[in-house]
Amino acid sequence: MALKGRGILLENLTLDGALIINSTDGAEVKVGGSIKNKGWLIERIDYKDTAFPEELKIQVFRIEKKEQLE
Repeated sequence: MALKGRGILLENLTLDGALIINSTDGAEVKVGGSIKNKGWLIERIDYKDTAFPEELKIQVFRIEKKEQLE
């Protein structure tokens, strides 16, 4: 879950996956209910694996964004 901005209210939220909420100034965002999606997969990367670029090998992991609700 990633929340950005003000005025975000979560009420009885059940989350199984990924949710991104971006609120603008002066807005009121209410989110509730059940959200289910494939989410994001965090995968460990072996620094010796040549299949990945250097910038990912330095981080030791990568995030594969399968599915999300925005």
